[in-house]
Amino acid sequence: MVAEIIKRRNKYYVCDECGMGYTELKLAKKCQSWCAKHHSCNLEIIKFAVNAGKPCMFCGAKIKRRIGLK
Repeated sequence: MVAEIIKRRNKYYVCDECGMGYTELKLAKKCQSWCAKHHSCNLEIIKFAVNAGKPCMFCGAKIKRRIGLK
């Protein structure tokens, strides 16, 4: 299940599998589905990610667009 987080009046959705955050629920669900099935990253999905404070659990990618989550 995708986690919904509100930070500074903005909503973010976080993939429970890899920890990547997104501003759109649709992208977070896509990421969640991919991660659960393949246990890897899809660069076409994570290029839209915002940093949820942790690198991706699968590939170690760190996103430069920080949203200040802890």
